[in-house]
Amino acid sequence: LPSPKDMQCPFCKEPQSFLLQIYSPLDQDHTPQAFHRMLYLFCCREASCAAKGSFSAWRCQLPRSNPFLAAKSSEDAVFNLASAAPLCAVCGQRGPTMCSACSAEHYCSRSHQRLAWKAGHKRTCSKAKNASSEIGHATRFSCVFPEFDIVVEDGEESAEELTDEERERKE
Repeated sequence: LPSPKDMQCPFCKEPQSFLLQIYSPLDQDHTPQAFHRMLYLFCCREASCAAKGSFSAWRCQLPRSNPFLAAKSSEDAVFNLASAAPLCAVCGQRGPTMCSACSAEHYCSRSHQRLAWKAGHKRTCSKAKNASSEIGHATRFSCVFPEFDIVVEDGEESAEELTDEERERKE
């Protein structure tokens, strides 16, 4: 994982937000060490920074058999979190800093620690001693984009399945 400093906006120095992940498995016969191929795109949530080009792209590739992802591309990717680095409770990036009171939450930056505190970690902190807090990724933070899936499948659509508007766009 990139360091929090690598994930900072070069203009405002705030952590960039995860925008997009593209997962594209490759046939093992082509490149055995690159079966699981992922591309991650991050950007600054501040419009003025994004307009200046505050985007980061990160690539990852792993062999079919590895300690982090499922061996079959048809299976949902399942991470082995026991072997992973601590992650920020707000954005999921590497979180080297932890809450000094309970040691249960990790953060990538001071601003994300403040955001989690205001979102409710303040209420659960003293109860969370050496346990996972209730905040985590379930809380929708302002620095996290809403999640959507885009699925691209092989094959041609038949003309009957297209609406009139879609047929006109194709022509």
